[in-house]
Amino acid sequence: HQENRSGTQLSSIKNPNDLEDIVNNLSTIVKRSEALLTPVKPQITTTIRRASSLHLTKIELDR
Repeated sequence: HQENRSGTQLSSIKNPNDLEDIVNNLSTIVKRSEALLTPVKPQITTTIRRASSLHLTKIELDR
């Protein structure tokens, strides 16, 4: 059953702390992306920031 674990992990999160970890990881990735993209394409940065804030809001509503 080992091979199935990673596939079902995301859909079977019941612990809010796990969700928080995922959100924190996503936030870190977004910040890193912003740092990389800002000098070149500020417009993409704005889009990423807007999209990520929408996702965070949806997660808050789903709780």
